Amino acid sequence: MIGVALMVPSGVWPEWPMYAHDAARTGVADGEGPNSLEVQWTVKLDGRVDSSPAVSGGVVYVGTTDGCVHAVDAATGRAIWRQELGGPVTSSPCVAEGLVLVGCVDTFAYGLDAGTGEVLWRQRADGPIIASPALAEGITYWASTPGRVFALRAEDGTEIWRRELPARVVASPCVGDGALYIGDMAGGFHAIRLSDGQPLWQFDPRGRVVATATVVGPLVFLGSQDMWHGEPKPPTPDPDLHLHAVDAASGVARWMLKVRGSVMGSPAAGATMVYAAANEGYPSSRAAFYGVDVASGAKRWRWPPKKGQGAGVVHAAPAIAGSMVYFADLEGVVYILNAQTGAPVAHYATGGPVYSSPAISDGRLFIGSGDGKLYCF
Repeated sequence: MIGVALMVPSGVWPEWPMYAHDAARTGVADGEGPNSLEVQWTVKLDGRVDSSPAVSGGVVYVGTTDGCVHAVDAATGRAIWRQELGGPVTSSPCVAEGLVLVGCVDTFAYGLDAGTGEVLWRQRADGPIIASPALAEGITYWASTPGRVFALRAEDGTEIWRRELPARVVASPCVGDGALYIGDMAGGFHAIRLSDGQPLWQFDPRGRVVATATVVGPLVFLGSQDMWHGEPKPPTPDPDLHLHAVDAASGVARWMLKVRGSVMGSPAAGATMVYAAANEGYPSSRAAFYGVDVASGAKRWRWPPKKGQGAGVVHAAPAIAGSMVYFADLEGVVYILNAQTGAPVAHYATGGPVYSSPAISDGRLFIGSGDGKLYCF
């Protein structure tokens, strides 16, 4: 380990313990977020900060492309520890029970001590891990880019099961009631039983799936992308592309909304609305951001109202806190929109492209940037 372990800050902080807040990937914060984007602090880390932060116990955990995982004080940005791994860390940490669980491009899944950064265990996958782990009832769920999904015991990394998918995977696992949901690069979307890794059903979204799905109650929400880059094309390519709602138990389509652009960042969903960005005309495109009724799939609003305006390409998942929704683009701009109307509230330009998704805790927003900084607003 590199660096000296310091005392973890005391006090009660709302948790954002993993990518998109929880294993269901809802992206919904426990409390309010900021209604402006005033920088509270920044800290320069190693390489780009493409990893999405996790916040637990007043500490922010995040990875960097130079191969390190960092822990910093959420209130001040003060360094607590830094652990060097064997390759770039774009996977987002998952924090629970004194552990930091994180994947690495070096093909290992790691369990680190949350207080010191010490490597407690590591388990080899069959390829790079860029996806972010999910944790549910002491079991952590992972995906490697060659197309394998696997379950490990969080406390010691013991493998429980492993499942091979038909194509490469860049999305992260999403966990619902007894099932794991994940898409692949050949246009398949899969439900896998949590207990043993056996397949439950498969859905055809008519486009490759690069974004992590979201599950809320009986529905799974997912989007698709129309760029193949040498990957097998899906069975029924969709020139328009859609945001889909699928029955979580059966895989039957419930609704779909035409968005005319690649959905590359995970949707976020609360009780009544689901939010997603669609990159229209990717890669030289502008992103439109949608607020959609959960039950019916009806479009409630679109920002901006006219095509060709708005944000740059969006790869990251949005976050929801109170009456606001937060997201960022590859032009390095962080945005706040009104969650009910889509009206713009605030924006801030970082110094590099943002692949990192926002984390909301204690009224603050934490996000990484390609300029090598971790920001607190």
